[in-house]
Amino acid sequence: MVNDPISDFLTRLRNATLVSKSNVEIPHSKFKYELAKLFKDEGYVSDIEIKGEGAKRVIELTIKFVEVPTNVKVPPNIAEKLKGIKTFEGLM
Repeated sequence: MVNDPISDFLTRLRNATLVSKSNVEIPHSKFKYELAKLFKDEGYVSDIEIKGEGAKRVIELTIKFVEVPTNVKVPPNIAEKLKGIKTFEGLM
């Protein structure tokens, strides 16, 4: 049981984005559907679809991703500063 449906909605959306999933399913409610439409209007979601029947209905959101440039180089002065930062194996 979810005690806070809004934070559940946002957490599902954030987690799907972090693992680069293109779709996420969220349990349906009228309020969550209106929130999903707001996200679509703001450009974070490209498509909203309601699936299922009755109590089993879910909202399927298609997440819109922004291209991140891969040819960005770290300036030499920043690279020197990063050499002194400790990293833990397995985390980075």
